[in-house]
Amino acid sequence: MLKKALKFYLISCGLLLNLGAFFGLYYALNYFSLTPQQLVVKLAEKSGVAPSFLISALEPSARYSDHDFDGVFKKNHPRILLPELANLSTNERLAFFKSRQEFYKSRLINAPEPPCKQNTLQAQAICWLVTNNPQALEKATSKLLNFQIKTPDAAAKYGNGWQLALGYDLIANSQQLTTAQHQQIQLKLEKALIEYLRILDDKSPSLWHGRLSLSSNAWLLASVLDTSDDKRKNLATRAQGHFLDSVQSVAITEAWPEGYNYWINNRAFYFALAASAYINGLTDSQHSDTVKVLMERVGKWHIYATRPDNKIEGYGDEGPRVDLKDETRRVIDILAENTNSAVLANYSLYLQKLHGVESYYQGHRWGFL
Repeated sequence: MLKKALKFYLISCGLLLNLGAFFGLYYALNYFSLTPQQLVVKLAEKSGVAPSFLISALEPSARYSDHDFDGVFKKNHPRILLPELANLSTNERLAFFKSRQEFYKSRLINAPEPPCKQNTLQAQAICWLVTNNPQALEKATSKLLNFQIKTPDAAAKYGNGWQLALGYDLIANSQQLTTAQHQQIQLKLEKALIEYLRILDDKSPSLWHGRLSLSSNAWLLASVLDTSDDKRKNLATRAQGHFLDSVQSVAITEAWPEGYNYWINNRAFYFALAASAYINGLTDSQHSDTVKVLMERVGKWHIYATRPDNKIEGYGDEGPRVDLKDETRRVIDILAENTNSAVLANYSLYLQKLHGVESYYQGHRWGFL
């Protein structure tokens, strides 16, 4: 009798443990939006005891390692936005932004003040660019050195790689950044890029749901990475391959198949920044003109879809962002800046007349200048 009870107890415990492990694994995969393979790699890395060759064996096969890198990275920064700042002295840089502010006033545009009161990496970096405020540079540098990378996934969390890349790119030319600080930030860029490539190399991100956002973030990180060693050069090469794959896909549709809200909330800004980095960050590139043409075509799609009641014509899973407030203009401005398109520039003024300062979401107004 005792043996039967013990046997029943052990079998029951075994079943409960297996069920618990199954549901625990299921919950973890869903919560972190990881594939089983990705979860095992993460656990192996976190354990600190798994050898590097085992982690490499568990990872998905590296895609685009055989891609022929297109172009050469420019030596100076910025490489993402406003590359004309790269060779300007401090006084010339300040004069550049002063003339830009005066231009806005001449067009009766009520431009936001330099974003020195916003305590974010991008805001403080731009505050320094526009005002040369040393405290802003110190804050931006501190935020970069203490930057916490958010791991992207294949569902709807695309990490914060673009923030790290853009923040660094904006202040990388500062003489106050030491060699040790550059190296520390470069290590963060490398680690973040590895996280993005791990997701992109897997089959889980779908073409029209996450791959463009992930590949755009990856390319932004690659565009500011020091690729003087072979490992980082290979990472940048793979990132470019993934991004160009996404570019070819967008070139087929020009509009976003899921609908405008998905595009403007989770796709457009990443794509515009990454395309900008492709045009501004490379020399001797064979695909830069293709990317520039695509930027203008995508920008014009916004205009074609604008109805007489000043809303976007919906066609998919639409939500509140068809009102053209908050998100659309910052994307249009990046596209106009890089294509020199008078049509897109006038559409930006059209959005200004519609919504004024609210054409930029409050948290994004650091980007206006």
